[in-house]
Amino acid sequence: MNKMTNSFLKNNMFVVLILCVMQADAQVLAMWNNASDGFRSVAKIQTGAASNNPSRINEIVDNQTVAKLFEDRHGNEIEKFMGQLKTRIVLVSADRKIIYQNFATRSMRNSTPLGYSMSKSMAAITMGYAICSNSNVSIKSKVDGLLPRLKGTSWGNSTIEDLLLMKSGSAKINPTEGNGWQSEEVAAIHRPVYLGGHNSDVIDLMIKHDLKEFTSGTSHQYSNYDTIVLGLLVESITKKKFYEYFFETIWKDVAAAKTGAWIVNGFDQTFTSLGFSASPEDWLRVGHYVIDQIDAQTCLGKFLQNASEPKEKTYLKTRCYGYQIWNWCRKDAFFFFGYGGQFLIIRPEKKWVAYVHQTTHENDAKIIGILYESLNILNH
Repeated sequence: MNKMTNSFLKNNMFVVLILCVMQADAQVLAMWNNASDGFRSVAKIQTGAASNNPSRINEIVDNQTVAKLFEDRHGNEIEKFMGQLKTRIVLVSADRKIIYQNFATRSMRNSTPLGYSMSKSMAAITMGYAICSNSNVSIKSKVDGLLPRLKGTSWGNSTIEDLLLMKSGSAKINPTEGNGWQSEEVAAIHRPVYLGGHNSDVIDLMIKHDLKEFTSGTSHQYSNYDTIVLGLLVESITKKKFYEYFFETIWKDVAAAKTGAWIVNGFDQTFTSLGFSASPEDWLRVGHYVIDQIDAQTCLGKFLQNASEPKEKTYLKTRCYGYQIWNWCRKDAFFFFGYGGQFLIIRPEKKWVAYVHQTTHENDAKIIGILYESLNILNH
């Protein structure tokens, strides 16, 4: 370092610090702008078309009693969160009627937010559909019988139900770090998928990273790999790419108004653990589709009823886990949950769905508290 540079740094350290902070903030902002776009402009994706006849999601009506009650009781508090730009979208619907909507910016109305780990719940729904459509497969089916390439691995030794419950036993996961990866080193290998640079066969990576920490089926460990295997199993069962099967079945039935998308790698393998994106209203349509299936008690509806009930205690005392679906350790409501504060909350009995897109978990507790309290409004 020459004397001139050294002198500048010594005399302008505060300026340099500010510039570094600004650069870091810009990088974070760029990441969350990409997340609100579903990383569609930077990652390799496969898309599913909108329906020619989208399912009903009625716009909010100003004089609607329930909508006015919600606004009067909770509007100001939610508005404060939106003003921080940490909470970007809040939508609440009852019986397919939007009773509250708030977008932090105008552009958010046309966004297609990445679900992050809400994608896991989408993968579980797809697995349920595949099981219901193939009588020779059940949640008790052994994985290595369907995917011989995984024979001898933690996943091969598991049943489909073990994977739905995150019980492959492959590795011990620190739930507060890594966001579902067993280490930062492993996470760093997978993150380039967001930029379209991931060209490794995910099965090879999984086998390489299989630590066999627990006997399969004995320990709940929140693992992205378990969900990725679910996607590979759907392909084995249906003889179609995961995203193809999803778009031909679930997405078609949801009858979305806009395009849905899955992130894929260079091998055209779907990142079922984190890669689904959809418009805000189409996330609501997904929630109401789940309610409709449960209400109709279809094969898929019975699977989802079972999938959404408490089965595993988690590291959070107030939260339990079902088949890749979270709940509050009770049966009346459940939710899809993703990194950064993504929520799709579903209350079948009230035909109530709430969707939240955020850039941080800071507001999670308050937002969820408001939304859950708002259920009381439906009794009016």
